[in-house]
Amino acid sequence: MTNIEKYRKYSKENRNIPLYSRDWWLDATCSEGSWDVALVEIDNKIVASMPFYIKKRAFFRAITLPKLTQTMGPYIEYPKNQTLYKRLSYEKKIMNKLIEQLPKVDMFNQSFHHNITNWLPFYWQGYKQSTGYTYIIEDLSNMDKVFKGFTSSTRNDIRKAEKNGIKVIDSEDIEAFYEIIKLTFKKKKLKARESLEFIKELYLKAKEKDAIMMKFAVKDDVVYSVSLCFYDNKTLYEIMAGSNRYINLLGSQQLLKLEVMRFASEKSLSFDFEGSMVEGVEYRNRSFGAVQTPYFNITKIDSKILKLLHC
Repeated sequence: MTNIEKYRKYSKENRNIPLYSRDWWLDATCSEGSWDVALVEIDNKIVASMPFYIKKRAFFRAITLPKLTQTMGPYIEYPKNQTLYKRLSYEKKIMNKLIEQLPKVDMFNQSFHHNITNWLPFYWQGYKQSTGYTYIIEDLSNMDKVFKGFTSSTRNDIRKAEKNGIKVIDSEDIEAFYEIIKLTFKKKKLKARESLEFIKELYLKAKEKDAIMMKFAVKDDVVYSVSLCFYDNKTLYEIMAGSNRYINLLGSQQLLKLEVMRFASEKSLSFDFEGSMVEGVEYRNRSFGAVQTPYFNITKIDSKILKLLHC
């Protein structure tokens, strides 16, 4: 069996692999390149995996992140009852074996899942690191408590939306969703990054896996705000969201976010706001009481030309 064939079987059997590293997600998001996976096996049992996406850029080959994918990196299964010393030694051994299997490319650029807190083995192999942040609410079991953690202005916006007749509904209308996304980018004088066809394909694959949720904030059949989320067995990730900023939003964004959290609460999931490093978005995410959570961006440039360009 090839590593990909082994990984597909492993991915089906292991529900703890994060969303962005699952085989079906990679199939849907790596259409502009190809993906493969490094595996570490002990006694014919996979104990670690590291999918990677290879994309050609001009004359260069790069390992990078696919579309709409925030993090990848190593996924490691640990022996039970390890001391901290043994755990770190085990991580060094496993990560070195994963690194050895990565193909030779001109540039490596991956962000690791926030659960990975040790990148030293990569540092010792010549990689560099910078820190990104996402915002997460881990415990949504008590939504009254979560609501009290919102800023007063956010709570007031939610009450305003309810008073003005904004309703939050489930939807499968990808075209309507995409129209709002286009309006969001148009207001910024930009074009939507992803095509409608790409979003449709990803939506359908996720629906097959029961791993998607889409909600609209509406009033009188007018769509005010939209949210597209995907989830694994631990976390709900808001991958895309937008609003029709050409109308008065009446607090629809905040009410929609609350209902998305209720969905996560009902499934006993945490909620990942998916960033952002953008100052205005960061403030909005923080206003919901989310916890700033760091993750590592790991890079390495082997091409002499790219090294000069990045000086």
